[in-house]
Amino acid sequence: MSTETKSFNLEAVAGTDDMELVKKWGLDPAVAYTEDINMAMADAIKTNNYKVEYKDGIDKGLSEKEADNRANKIAAEGYKIAKKNIANRVA
Repeated sequence: MSTETKSFNLEAVAGTDDMELVKKWGLDPAVAYTEDINMAMADAIKTNNYKVEYKDGIDKGLSEKEADNRANKIAAEGYKIAKKNIANRVA
């Protein structure tokens, strides 16, 4: 019986193992070695992007509401692209 696992993440062709991403992004280990890892990654990156862009907006002098709107827009655009890339992925 083989103990080999197949990584499904979009970076697997470059040699990135699913468990590396689970650890790096704090994902549920249950998504490793399943197609679910890509949406989990997209969700984690969207959350991270929001936080970074919100802080950047505040640092640039935007109001909390303006920073929130800007961060939501940027994070949503990235998430949309990620979902498209996942849908178009050739396994």
